[in-house]
Amino acid sequence: MERYPFLKQIIEKYTTDAELPNMGEYCFVFPNRRSSTFFRRYLFERLDEIGKISFLPSFTTISDFIGRFSRGAEASRNEQLFILYDTYRNLLLKRGQIGQLRDFDRFRFWADLILNDFNDVDQYMVDAKLLFKNVKDLKEITADYFTEEQKAVVTRFWGDDFSGKDDVDRFWLHTANVDSCCDEASIRGKFLNLWEILYDLYIDFRKVLRNRKLYYQGMAYRNAAEIIKHTDIADLQYKRYIFVGFNVLSTAELIIFERLRDIGAADFYWDFASPAFFNNVSELQKNLVIRRQMINFHNKATRFVGRNLLNFPPLYPLDTHSVSIPDIEVVAVPANIGQAKLTYTILEQMVDGGDIKDKDDAIDTCIVVNDESLFVPLMHSLPESIGAINITMGLPVRNTAVAALMTAVISMQLRARSLKGRYHFYYEDVVRVLNHPFMQAIAPSESNDIQSALISGRRYNIDIQWLYDNYPKLRFVFNTVRNVKSSMEVYDYMSILMSTLSSELRILKDNGNPVDGTDRQLAIIDYYNRQLDELRQLTELYAIEMNESSYFHLIEGFVNSSTLNFEGKPLKGLQVMSLLETRALDFDNLIMLSMNERIFPRKHFARTFIPNALRSGYGMSTLDHQESIFSYYFYRLLTRARKVKLLYDSRTSGISSGEMSRYLYQLRYLECFPDINFRSVEYVPSTAAERVISIEKRKSELDRLRKGGDLYLSASALKTFKKCPLLFYLKYIKNLRDEDEVKDYMDEATYGNIVHHVMQHLYEGLRGPADTLTVTERLLDEIPHMRCGRNGENLLSNLLRREINKTYHHLPDDRLDSPLEGDSKIIAAIMLRFIQRMLVCEKALAPFEFYSAEMKERFCWMIEDGIEINFTMSVDRVDYLPDGSIRFIDYKTGADKTDVGDCSKLFSGHDTDAVFQLLLYSEAYCACHGIDADIHPMVYKFKTISTEGLVDCTISTPEHKKFKLSSHRQVHDYFMPQLRHLISRIFDTDEPFYQAKNEDDCKYCKFISMCGRSARIDTQS
Repeated sequence: MERYPFLKQIIEKYTTDAELPNMGEYCFVFPNRRSSTFFRRYLFERLDEIGKISFLPSFTTISDFIGRFSRGAEASRNEQLFILYDTYRNLLLKRGQIGQLRDFDRFRFWADLILNDFNDVDQYMVDAKLLFKNVKDLKEITADYFTEEQKAVVTRFWGDDFSGKDDVDRFWLHTANVDSCCDEASIRGKFLNLWEILYDLYIDFRKVLRNRKLYYQGMAYRNAAEIIKHTDIADLQYKRYIFVGFNVLSTAELIIFERLRDIGAADFYWDFASPAFFNNVSELQKNLVIRRQMINFHNKATRFVGRNLLNFPPLYPLDTHSVSIPDIEVVAVPANIGQAKLTYTILEQMVDGGDIKDKDDAIDTCIVVNDESLFVPLMHSLPESIGAINITMGLPVRNTAVAALMTAVISMQLRARSLKGRYHFYYEDVVRVLNHPFMQAIAPSESNDIQSALISGRRYNIDIQWLYDNYPKLRFVFNTVRNVKSSMEVYDYMSILMSTLSSELRILKDNGNPVDGTDRQLAIIDYYNRQLDELRQLTELYAIEMNESSYFHLIEGFVNSSTLNFEGKPLKGLQVMSLLETRALDFDNLIMLSMNERIFPRKHFARTFIPNALRSGYGMSTLDHQESIFSYYFYRLLTRARKVKLLYDSRTSGISSGEMSRYLYQLRYLECFPDINFRSVEYVPSTAAERVISIEKRKSELDRLRKGGDLYLSASALKTFKKCPLLFYLKYIKNLRDEDEVKDYMDEATYGNIVHHVMQHLYEGLRGPADTLTVTERLLDEIPHMRCGRNGENLLSNLLRREINKTYHHLPDDRLDSPLEGDSKIIAAIMLRFIQRMLVCEKALAPFEFYSAEMKERFCWMIEDGIEINFTMSVDRVDYLPDGSIRFIDYKTGADKTDVGDCSKLFSGHDTDAVFQLLLYSEAYCACHGIDADIHPMVYKFKTISTEGLVDCTISTPEHKKFKLSSHRQVHDYFMPQLRHLISRIFDTDEPFYQAKNEDDCKYCKFISMCGRSARIDTQS
């Protein structure tokens, strides 16, 4: 059966010979501009089809129709908020309560609620005086629900901090600072008097607007209703007004419709052709006139539109014979973004199957986006085979790239601090700004250079003047706003930022290097600029001063809470829109995304000062209205479509319940929708998708590790090769290193380096020019009490301060004696106690000769015939022992084991790397120097030295059970063959450099994404 669009049916009724001559005297009124545009198109097509010429009627929206009866202009939302605050301020001044005035930023949240309530009061023609008196009376009753104890607590703590946003009542409570000495009557009186301000505020606010020839929407509706209910047909501009496609009507609209109906100046057409709206579809198809008994009032969709249809019947009944059931499929997708990806497949199938008649102009197909977060993924998922795309929906500004940059910039400015007379930014804020795609596109080299400088200099607080002087291209971002409460300073900074950003993005576009969605980003920047200009004018006009907050917060609150409406060419291409934009429109193909409960219908919990009971009693909008609106538009949208795809996210993890919308359940069980297909899409992981990466070895690269080459093997290199040959290749042959990052805390590695270097400077300073230093128990007892310098400062404290300033703060040499502050001072005290404990532990090893710290050597090492490698080593500390042996000490801050177990684990595991490194150094040192001494490997474990002291490493061999490792020669015969085998594998050209076999080894690898592996997260049951 042919499906006929709702709008086309109306046009047929008005393009008859009887009506065409009068068309110029008619005005068609629509709920939105989109339906008006489509109606105009269908009208032109119809006139061409019948070959008739006629004067065109007028087309308008209900908002414009109402506006014609109001003098002046509609105030913008921002202007309404400022005028309301000014009225509130003057009202408190008039009442002698100006001391209770809230600052604008805190008032703004509540102002939104007040404006919404005032708008509803006028749209529903409510007697404001009676309503707000009832609100006051209701509060009087609820106020007595406190027990005496509760009243005492509330009285004691009532103050500025009582203004939480969870309870709207609290706004009015916090305007009275009630002292604990106040009696109950005084508290109760102030509580009630404050509720009376609502009506006074309403009256004064409307008066101010009228004097300035301004209005808000509800005020315009009330004005229009008051005028029209006393208007005769001769006073109207048009002979007939035809209202098309409406649903829920406010009281003002009902009054307007009734008056125009009664004087014969109006016609009404209700889109009511869904089988879900009727008790008996077959009976419907036999009758053009719809009667009350035919309507299914059990369906909330018909609650309002059904009554309207009966109260305002159309002049020409529409044909209901085209009512039928479309091909409906409900698809469960186990991912939110997966819905956007599946849309690609559905559209391709519709093109291939001929459902989309013209892929270059798919105006017969609509995608309804119920979850705004899917907008961007959807735009990147539409097939290239679809030509034009028209977007008509609101994009929340907070979800845009421009807003992300502004949030980062505002955070940077708000956290800027003056240190010793110079302003500084916090490094995290600077890095967040520099990593934004806009900054990477505009100034990639400068952004990367700054980050490199922050890492190398370990800068936490970034001198703004340093940025300003060294990176002039980024001055527009890193300028200083010294007074964040000054509207002039903030707006000047933001204006320069926005204009420069816009210019730079246009330059990139002109040079052929545009950022993603340049035109859209430029439109958002222009919107920001308009908002900035308006806010600046309003703050100056109404003399708004910031107290506790800042103008940055004001800008962010205003702009990020708004929605930017995109409107393309409505009569061309695939239609992408929100549900409300579909009013009065019909499509052959319909795809609806995010058909999940709590998303469709989305719960709009009205933040209002008017309790729901009073709203219902006065006929104002409630949550029930929202339910009826969603239900109606859902069912009417399905009616004339041929093919419908309803997608929902079926995941049950996190905050997603995976529950499909109640309307999908209704479709399943309603008798009028008998043949709906429900199916699920599953994503099955494929092992074939895993990328196996290996790199063939090249002799030229391996020769660089041999004698005469420029590359060196080391303990770290061999430990890396054991874990992942591919990582070894990237780091030690191709020299690709992990990116360092600045940390605002002292990590384990830095802590260990500082202690290590303090011990080095201590022993080297005591040794002086001699070859060795004899360390005795007496010396170890004396060290904590040694003094240095003219002031006789404690030697260890001095060494710690200088090393912390050098290693942690990265200060130059001439500032190493700067006093420590904050966390550094606390850490220094902890380190001092740790070093003192380590010196006590070392008494068990005395006497010994300290020989060297940070002993670095490079040499060629003949591992076996044909393999002579370049090798580099760095031993943390070397001691000579009285028996002629040598002790190699390695400082460790990690969880390395000193109890190895079987010797073979040195080459198969990674938690024994500390012992592996010491044994490797021992063998290399002896081979290089040709000595036959015993070398005692010893690990100083910082984590356990305070509790366990200094302990020897333990190991076992096939011939011997676990024993203390006092000499590397004890395991020489087991260690060296395995070491030779390990190194020979590096030079074996038949074995490529492959990925780590154990994916657990990839957990913290910086190159993990390059391998196609994903980081694994440890969880506990």
